[in-house]
Amino acid sequence: MADNHSKEVRSINMSHIRSTNSKPEEIVRKYLFAEGFRYRKNVKKLPGCPDIVLPKYKAVIFVNGCFWHKHDCPRFVWPSSNQDYWRPKILRNVERDNQSRKELETLGWKVITVWECELKKNVLNETLGKLIAELKAIAVNPVFREEVQRPCRLFEIVDFRPMLIAPPFLRLDAVLNVDNKGCLLYTSPSPRDCS
Repeated sequence: MADNHSKEVRSINMSHIRSTNSKPEEIVRKYLFAEGFRYRKNVKKLPGCPDIVLPKYKAVIFVNGCFWHKHDCPRFVWPSSNQDYWRPKILRNVERDNQSRKELETLGWKVITVWECELKKNVLNETLGKLIAELKAIAVNPVFREEVQRPCRLFEIVDFRPMLIAPPFLRLDAVLNVDNKGCLLYTSPSPRDCS
């Protein structure tokens, strides 16, 4: 099937398709903000440049268009014209999405994908409700509390007595341990042990 538009008109139409701040992204962002979630947009330092990043929850959200990311829904149909261009392009997008997801999960990020078709009026509230429930589930997860809310510091003092200056009993042979996240734990000997 031939294209209904000339090359110039098609070029203009394609140039108006936005890669960031799309309507589906705005819907998700406004809902998250209204629910009290704070986020960053399009963080280029993370693999795949996620659309929405929630650092507090160590979660990222990709808002994907069904056509551009080959969603298995009725909205995705392979283009009938110029298939030599479209097939490799769309398959490359899918491959890049999978690679970005793996890299983010390796870095400890929770990856959530919201599809464009899930943001239509008849399923919008259900989709956004599930998204909020998933984010709240991350917040109550004990692993989340340990890794995200109490970030690893280079030195963590296990002895919680308040100190204004270095105590005279601080010794170089104090016990040093490494916890399961690679944090160096310093256990100071009690004053009684230093006599």
